[in-house]
Amino acid sequence: MDDNTLYTTLTTHISEACGDIPLVTPGEPEQSALVKILKGPCGDIARMPNGCVGVPGPEYTCLLQEYIDAIEQWVANGAPQ
Repeated sequence: MDDNTLYTTLTTHISEACGDIPLVTPGEPEQSALVKILKGPCGDIARMPNGCVGVPGPEYTCLLQEYIDAIEQWVANGAPQ
C-alpha cells in the first residue's frame, strides 16, 4: 500500500466497533478511533496491540506512551500528510 492510499484509508475508514467514528479525524483526537484504540479499550476493541499487557515492566507489550502521545499530537495537528 502506498502512502497516499494509507493516508486516505486512515482518514476515511469508519470504525463501527468504536462507535461509528473515523479512524483518524484530523484535528480531533478525541473523535479518532485510532487514538481511542491505542489508549483502549474502545467499544468491543481491546487496547491495541490486541491483548497487550499495560503494566510497565519486563512483560510490557503495549505501545509506549510517548508513541501514543506522538500519534495523538499528529491527529491534533490536523493529521498532516
